Amino acid sequence: MDATTEKFVASRSSTVDSTAAMRGCGLANLTWVGVDKEELRQRLLMPEYLRLVMRDCIKRKDASAIPDHLLLPGGGVADMAPHAPMVVFINPKSGGRHGPVLKERLQQLMSDEQVFDLTEVKPHEFVRYGLACLEKVAAEGDECAKECRARLRIMVAGGDGTVGWVLGCLGELNKDETSHIPPVGVIPLGTGNDLSRSFGWGGSFPFAWRSAVKRTLHRASMGPVARLDSWKILVSMPSGEVVDPPYSLKASEENELDQGLEAGVDAPPVAKTYEGVFYNYLSIGMDAQVAYGFHHLRNTKPYLAQGPISNKLIYSGFSCTQGWFCTPCVSDPGLRGLRNILKIHIKKVNCSQWEEIAVPQNVRSVVALNLQSYGSGSHPWGNLKPDYLEKRGFVEAHSDDGLIEIFAFKHGWHASFVMTELISAKHIAQAAAVRFELRGGDWKDAFLQMDGEPWKQPMNPEYSTFVEIKKKARIQIWLFEQKDLRIEGRITGFDEYMNLVLDEAEEVSIKKNTRKQLGEILLKGDNITLMMNTLVHILLCASFQVGVSHTATFRHLDEAVESMEKNLEDLKIVAEQWLNQGTELVQQIPPNQLYAAIGVLLFTIIFFFSIRLFRRTKFNTVLLSGLSGSGKTVLFYRLRDGSSHQGSVTSMEPNEGTFVLHTENTKKTKPVHLVDVPGHSRLRSKLEEYLPRAAAIVFVVDALEFLPNCRAASEYLYDILTNASVVKNKIPVLLCCNKTDKITAHTKEFIRKQMEKEIEKLRVSRSAVSTADIANDFTLGIEGEVFSFTHCLNKVTVAEASGLTGETEQVQEFIREYVKP
Repeated sequence: MDATTEKFVASRSSTVDSTAAMRGCGLANLTWVGVDKEELRQRLLMPEYLRLVMRDCIKRKDASAIPDHLLLPGGGVADMAPHAPMVVFINPKSGGRHGPVLKERLQQLMSDEQVFDLTEVKPHEFVRYGLACLEKVAAEGDECAKECRARLRIMVAGGDGTVGWVLGCLGELNKDETSHIPPVGVIPLGTGNDLSRSFGWGGSFPFAWRSAVKRTLHRASMGPVARLDSWKILVSMPSGEVVDPPYSLKASEENELDQGLEAGVDAPPVAKTYEGVFYNYLSIGMDAQVAYGFHHLRNTKPYLAQGPISNKLIYSGFSCTQGWFCTPCVSDPGLRGLRNILKIHIKKVNCSQWEEIAVPQNVRSVVALNLQSYGSGSHPWGNLKPDYLEKRGFVEAHSDDGLIEIFAFKHGWHASFVMTELISAKHIAQAAAVRFELRGGDWKDAFLQMDGEPWKQPMNPEYSTFVEIKKKARIQIWLFEQKDLRIEGRITGFDEYMNLVLDEAEEVSIKKNTRKQLGEILLKGDNITLMMNTLVHILLCASFQVGVSHTATFRHLDEAVESMEKNLEDLKIVAEQWLNQGTELVQQIPPNQLYAAIGVLLFTIIFFFSIRLFRRTKFNTVLLSGLSGSGKTVLFYRLRDGSSHQGSVTSMEPNEGTFVLHTENTKKTKPVHLVDVPGHSRLRSKLEEYLPRAAAIVFVVDALEFLPNCRAASEYLYDILTNASVVKNKIPVLLCCNKTDKITAHTKEFIRKQMEKEIEKLRVSRSAVSTADIANDFTLGIEGEVFSFTHCLNKVTVAEASGLTGETEQVQEFIREYVKP
């Protein structure tokens, strides 16, 4: 055995020893599920000849200019096609401008030809030349090209506007109703990321982005799909007006306004028309004006837009300075209510006639919304009660119901209350088609935004501008619905955190063979966050003994600290630039508006701090407790996956996870943080760790072997019901009688009565003990009366279930009652 082999075996042995040590520390349940880069590459990588052919056609902008020397003689066979060939579009301007580093990472995972920078290759160019070229090669008998086209999947790294732009271009494929539209997934790089949030891809770029991107591509290669309505927008204006539309709007030669509604004398004699497609929302008014100001600043001074947090701060600044919160209505007609310039007509479902809808007074923003996510994950339409839906003639909103919801904001304060879900927005209508009519007068411009892309719309004092929205005919867009891993910075659970850290450490260090390479990679970062991660990775490598000596570790730590000091100097320079630019912006603001903005900002901070202080947090943690052997773990996996796992398993560590119950299929469902607490008497203290944030408790009882365990179960339940956190927070408890599918199982009524009798005995015996010896915080029941669960300060209900057969409907109803969106 040579030295290299000895070193490798020693390293492997050290890793095994470290893993054993982790088990000894109580981390036996931790499973590191990594994603092998080579296996992932094989799943995603298209054959080289197809990549080169598509690249050349895109460069030449000619789908038929296929170089014969690049094609295989006789064509490729189907077995050459990867399982999930994938193409990625990246917008380097989105969000915190992570595009360049992400592009390099994706090219390592796939290939240069399958990753497109949207500043270099537009999505319509890919569709018209690259995808058309692939279809042409497939039509000539190349089976590999045919399979790649059928299996193709697309990822978009960007914000809502970028995703909408790509989806709109893909919609061109279905004009002849024959071409298959590839499913699309999202890597969220924007500020709001509402499209990404709605379909489970997360709301922000993650801290462990290398491993998260790799894991996301892996899930995208096998994930399910969900339907999404697409909406066509047509903007018709007087021909003399000049407008700078977003990428998603294209000039159209034909005016396709619905002739069922007469435009009358307000219609221009000669009109200029633009058309496009959106998938989430279109808004008119102040919110679009604030977005327009932000986008203009980001394009002229990109160094100010360094991430989602700074972007939202800039948004807040524009909201205050442009009158969204405080409005000098007399001096500036551009800040008055939209009722002065706007008319709304709608078509209802299965109705061919247009109906005019009154614009509410004093509203300054009108939104037409398709998804139930707006403004970074808020739900402004709200969860409406059935009686209100019936009264207004509405139906429950979904992303694929063929309807669009129209609502309004009165001002910034109203919008803030709506975004924090204290109140609902001003509901206007629910429609299958909408027409907005804009008329100038004192207003020179209106502001609109579509899926995060704003523009300034000039208005003519004599003729109207029309904005018509209708469901795009014969188009079905599908998005990946990712429920297992959210690519965002918010990590839920220690297992998920350790998986990300271990996978990230593998990406930057563990697979490298020499200390020199390790040091170079760890010191490669250009920001403080990466340097902090670097320190964690170095220490992690040392703890796993992957061939890095302690001397080398401390040397790399010294180098990391030096590099961090250099990055702090760079940050100082950037901060000075920000300060100078901010000073210039402040000097341009009139003093009265500046003072008003400062006052609004301070009041807002105090207001929301007060809300957080006095309003109880809505928790989503549900605890599964009970004796060992009662079937809690089986029930846990049944609720999460719909499977019965491997039968009964005695857990020594809590099983926990945050997920949507497997039977739920609505986008508005709130994920449940379910915790299976070990039932062994020595491990029940772990329940205390979760009780302060618990929304509900499911106490599981074995209905088959109930009588031998009745006293022990009653004692455990007594301790829970008298716990200070349970009593003070009035945490509801479900007494779940498990295994009721068996013939000899006891009924829930029998179990309830027996446990009430046992708890009554415990209550009497413990009340006789001196107060100093009582371990519980509260006593149960009403003095002088026989104990009943109805005497508890918190609600206690009884239900039957069977984890093995899947009869968990009553448990799910209980969880959904106390874990609401």
